[in-house]
Amino acid sequence: MLIVDDNATNRLILDEMLTNWGIETSCVEGVDQAIDSLRRAREVGKGYDLVLSDVHMPDKDGFALASEIRNDEKLAGAVIMMLTSGDRSEDVPTVPRIRSVRLHSKADQAVRVVRFSGRRVGN
Repeated sequence: MLIVDDNATNRLILDEMLTNWGIETSCVEGVDQAIDSLRRAREVGKGYDLVLSDVHMPDKDGFALASEIRNDEKLAGAVIMMLTSGDRSEDVPTVPRIRSVRLHSKADQAVRVVRFSGRRVGN
């Protein structure tokens, strides 16, 4: 799973939580690093099934990341879970325009990620 968040504390919390649940993770702080990481992983045959991304990041946001992934046929297979702080109604209209994107508040992220990961790895 690739974790994308500009906040180092959020990356650390997500990484430790998911690692403790037996989920292999990689962390990056922005969209450009995420795209590079996704491409490198794909080149060596170890693509990511899930991208867990913050919505609000400087320069490029999580929706820009989702669009870049969907527009690259080699990367388009990953499911993208978007995390946002609180109820941000202005984010919701953007989601339907991007296939395979799920928008979740950070408050409910843990349960959803574990459920999704369990289905993907056959648990």
